[in-house]
Amino acid sequence: MEKIEPTYHCQNPVVLIVFNRPEKTRGLLKILSHVRPQKVYVISDGPRENNSIDAKNVKKVRDIISTDIDWDCKIHRIYADENMSGPIRVPSALNEIFSQEEQVIILEDDCHPDLSFFPFVDELLEKFKNDERIGTICGFNTEFNYLGVPIDNKRSHSYFFSTFPSSWGWATWKRVWDKFDFNVNDVDIRLEDGTIKNWLPNRIKSFNYWKHIFKDLHSGKRRNWDYKLVYTLVSNNLLSIVPNINLVDNNGLSDGSGTNFKKSSLNYIERKKAGYMELPLNHPTDVVRDKMYDLNLTRHFFSSSYIDKSMWFVRNFIVKYF
Repeated sequence: MEKIEPTYHCQNPVVLIVFNRPEKTRGLLKILSHVRPQKVYVISDGPRENNSIDAKNVKKVRDIISTDIDWDCKIHRIYADENMSGPIRVPSALNEIFSQEEQVIILEDDCHPDLSFFPFVDELLEKFKNDERIGTICGFNTEFNYLGVPIDNKRSHSYFFSTFPSSWGWATWKRVWDKFDFNVNDVDIRLEDGTIKNWLPNRIKSFNYWKHIFKDLHSGKRRNWDYKLVYTLVSNNLLSIVPNINLVDNNGLSDGSGTNFKKSSLNYIERKKAGYMELPLNHPTDVVRDKMYDLNLTRHFFSSSYIDKSMWFVRNFIVKYF
């Protein structure tokens, strides 16, 4: 890989979640070479059983890790020989990482950040490391108008606070991960005592949507580790920091290479491209949830309303034909 002289050195360990996508991994490492973190953790699941393509691509990805991280740093490889599945591999590896680290930046192979993402996250990891109100720092800003057109609202500050985390380029602390409830054991209590209902932005649409998901996580019907992260933050009433400008490209939603979205040309989320965060950061004076952002997010993604759900297909139709 071409040698690149960094203009900014990332101050925190970076965790890479990779699997079987060599080109996406190579693209992410090219971005990292600009900021050269001094410590890199690589989480890699093993190939799925009787899947020769997986075996070939998992090996390719691991070879790329060995060749393309060509700056001076410590590489910690957390590799599985056999397939554990993402819902188990990722949390178990993060448990191991947080036994050694107080705070980290986490990037999946298809989440490619703008370079300004790194100083943004580095600064806020330090600023909020002891603030028990904050759970995660997100790089992805999921803001769209009603027709699915990306928007960046012109807030006066560099970031704001939301009920919901995003795992598409994020950072957190050991103090938060220690609360991660893998089995969602206390869900019935939290649903009954109002902890969750009173924290969500819409007590009907949002609550009904998440109630079923949280119950499914507890029963094992759903296994998504990122939904368990949402549960951890919501059930502990923790906020997430969201940049006023989106800082991460997610380029694995519609090409069929991911595990949560089928191959499709119809995914308006990918229209949200990464922008540049102006520095120095302009910090908000108060830690207050942005209710309009949370309600917008609920309407687009986290609503039990059939009207809201049907608009998903309308927006993707608009993306395809207009």
